[in-house]
Amino acid sequence: EDQNDSSGAPSFGADLSLPYNLYLGTWTSSASWATDMNQEVDIYGGISPSFGDIGFDLGYIQYRYPGADENNFGEFYLGASYAPEEKPYSFGVTYSDDDTSKAENIEYSVSYGVLSIAYGDYDTGDSATSRNYTNVSLSKEYSGFEFGLTYTDVDWDTANTYRDDFLVLSISKSL
Repeated sequence: EDQNDSSGAPSFGADLSLPYNLYLGTWTSSASWATDMNQEVDIYGGISPSFGDIGFDLGYIQYRYPGADENNFGEFYLGASYAPEEKPYSFGVTYSDDDTSKAENIEYSVSYGVLSIAYGDYDTGDSATSRNYTNVSLSKEYSGFEFGLTYTDVDWDTANTYRDDFLVLSISKSL
C-alpha cells in the first residue's frame, strides 16, 4: 500500500541480537493511509537458528498505529533459507499469518551477489486488498554503510487507489 500518499518518508529501525540466536527489534515511519493515522511502529522478536547452510526464522511482529488503534495487528512468521558458505547465492521462503484476520503471505526469494529478487502472494481474503508483488533489489556495502535500492511492482487483485509500483532508497549502518 502507498503508506504516505506518494510522499517520501524517513524511517528508523533498531535491532538487538541476543544469545541463542534470539533477536528483538523495532521500526518506525510516518503513515497516512487511514483516518487519524500519522505513524507506524513495528515491534518484533524471534529466533533464527542455523544448521550448516540451512537457516530458520520463527517470530512475531506487531504493527501499531498510535491514534488509530483499530488498525493494529500482528503476524506470526516462519522462514527457511539455504545460503552456502563462500557462495554468492541464497534461496529462501517465508510464510506469515495475520493474528486478527485471514491474511496470509508467502514469499519466495533468491539472491546472487548484490542482486536479490522476491515474489510474494499476500491473500487477505478480500479482493480489494489481496495482491502479488515482486521486489528487485540492489545492495552494496561502502565504508561501513549498506546502500540499497529496491523497485517494487504490485499486482492488485482488483482495481483500487493504491500505488502499484514504487522505488525505495535505503542507507543503513550496523554498530
